[in-house]
Amino acid sequence: EKLELFKNHFGKPWDAFERWVKAKGLAKHPPHEIYIASVMSYWWESTRDLISRLRRLMGKKSKIIIGGIYPSIAPEHAARYTGADIVVAGEVLEANDLWTDLTVYRKTPTYAIITPSRGCPYNCHYCAAKTINNGIQQVRFRPVDDIFAELVDKHERFGIRDFAFYADFLLIKFQDNLIPLLRKIVDAKKPWRLYAPEGLDTRFLAGSQELCDLLKAS
Repeated sequence: EKLELFKNHFGKPWDAFERWVKAKGLAKHPPHEIYIASVMSYWWESTRDLISRLRRLMGKKSKIIIGGIYPSIAPEHAARYTGADIVVAGEVLEANDLWTDLTVYRKTPTYAIITPSRGCPYNCHYCAAKTINNGIQQVRFRPVDDIFAELVDKHERFGIRDFAFYADFLLIKFQDNLIPLLRKIVDAKKPWRLYAPEGLDTRFLAGSQELCDLLKAS
């Protein structure tokens, strides 16, 4: 007889966000540009609602630019419904190899995301990786030494021990990429914990005892 719906709101409540904007003086002195990262397409309405509030608080003096997964897989939808001035679809090539900057956080996170590669050689019908990567299916790898240097830097500067490896296909060509990195980690004997939130392909794990041993040792 009755349907109860429960809605969770992640991040600042809207009234707290508006108080923050006013307290910062942004309503009276809007920035020239505002960059918004929009993640999953099923959360697109939060991007629209944020832009709507920014327009109401700041007017049209600021140029609003959105990017991320949602604008990449549905750019026409984002351009039509969000009210953004510029929609960035796909990856920003110049940013691919940059380390994430943890100094922008008021409180340092307890973990860090590491991106060792971009792209996937497959084009599965249920996956948006090809679209997000500008239609490129070739996997592009970061140098092993650069990845390891980022791990060390984040541990020494911020005390981070938990690292989440986000890659479209982490184990692809693991002999030339992941295995050398794991060996460096094992030799360094750092108190790190490694995660693969996007999963590990069991075909590769089943085919290489060395890979399994190094994953466990690292």
